Amino acid sequence: MRLSAENDFLYLLRCALWDLRPDLEHIADWNGVLRLAQRQTTLGIVGNAALQSQATQDLLPESRVRLLTHLEKMQNEAEQAEQLLMALNAAFSQHDLSFILLKGLGMAAFYPVPRLRKCGDIDLLVAPADFDKAVAILNGIATPEAVKKAFFSDKHYHIILNGIAVELHHRCMTLDPAATDLVYRDIEDTAMALGSDGFTIDGTLIRRPEPTFNAFYVFLHLWEHLKERGIGLRQVCDWTLLLHARKGQIDRERLKVMLGSLGLMKPWQVLGCLAVGQLGLPEEEMPFYEPHYSRKARRLIRIIMKEGNFGKARKLRQKHLKAQGLRRRLNTLVDIQVRAWRIGTVLPKEGLRLWKQKMKGGLEK
Repeated sequence: MRLSAENDFLYLLRCALWDLRPDLEHIADWNGVLRLAQRQTTLGIVGNAALQSQATQDLLPESRVRLLTHLEKMQNEAEQAEQLLMALNAAFSQHDLSFILLKGLGMAAFYPVPRLRKCGDIDLLVAPADFDKAVAILNGIATPEAVKKAFFSDKHYHIILNGIAVELHHRCMTLDPAATDLVYRDIEDTAMALGSDGFTIDGTLIRRPEPTFNAFYVFLHLWEHLKERGIGLRQVCDWTLLLHARKGQIDRERLKVMLGSLGLMKPWQVLGCLAVGQLGLPEEEMPFYEPHYSRKARRLIRIIMKEGNFGKARKLRQKHLKAQGLRRRLNTLVDIQVRAWRIGTVLPKEGLRLWKQKMKGGLEK
C-alpha cells in the first residue's frame, strides 16, 4: 500500500507540474497520498491535480471539503504575499532602491497555478551598501511590535510584515568552509553584475537573478539543505520548472564552470536524473544530463520521501529539537553520523566530506 501511495503521489505531482489531467480512476490510499504531499510541501499542486481526476470518487466527502478549504487558504496566503511584495517594491522605489527576489514567489511564477505553490518567506537581496537603508525601509513599514521582535543573523535581517516573514540579504548565501565561500562569492558577484530576470505580478515588475546563476543558485540552495537537514520535493520542483522555463537562456558553459569550481557536477547530475526520471523534465532541458546516475537518483528520492521537508520526519531530528544540554549534543552527534551516512549511500565522497566538516565543527549546534 505504501508503494502504491508513493506511485500515485509522484504521478499526480508530474501531472501538476506539466498541467496534465490525471488519468486515474482509483486511488486506494488517499490518506497516504495526501500525507506524502504534505510532507513534501506539495499538497497544493498535488491536491489540485487529484481533484481533476476520476479518483476523487474514492475521497471521503469530509476529506474533499478539507482539501478544497486548504487550497483556498493557500491561494489567499499567496495573494497576500504578492500584495506585500508589490508594496515592498513600491516602498523601495520611493527611496531609489531596488531588490532582487530570491526563490519563493519568483519560483511560483513558473508553476501552472502559481498560487498553489506553497508560499514561505519573502527573501530580498540588496547591494551591501544599501543594506542599512533597506532595513530602515522595512522597519518603517512594520509595526512597533514587529520591529521589536526582528533580528539580525549572520545571513540576513528577519522581520514579520503583515504576518509574513521577510528576510533581507546582502548576499544570496554563504558557504562553509571559508575557502569555498570565497570561490562562491566571486561567482555571485559576477552574476549580479550581469543583470536580472524580470517577471510581473499584476503589472508590477519584480526582478529575479539572471537565469544561469538562478539555476545554479536554486540548485546550490537545495543541495545545502539536503546535506544539512533534508529537503522536500517542492524544492526540486522549483529547480525543474526553472530549468524548463529558461532552457533557452541558460549559458551551459558558464554553468559548467560554476559547478566545477565548487565540485558540484556529480550532485547536479544525480539530482538531474531525479528531475528527469521522476518529475518528467525532458532530457534535453537538463544541462549535463547523465543517465548513468539514475540508480543513485532513485536512491536519493527514497531518502527525500522518507525524511520530508527539512528532515522534519526524521526521528533524530525531532529528538534533537526537544532535547537540552548533554542529551541534545549526543543527539546531534548521532544525527551527524546518520546524515553523512545517508548522503554517502548516494554520493560517497560528499558524505565523507560532510562528516568531516560537521565533526570538525563540533557539537555546538
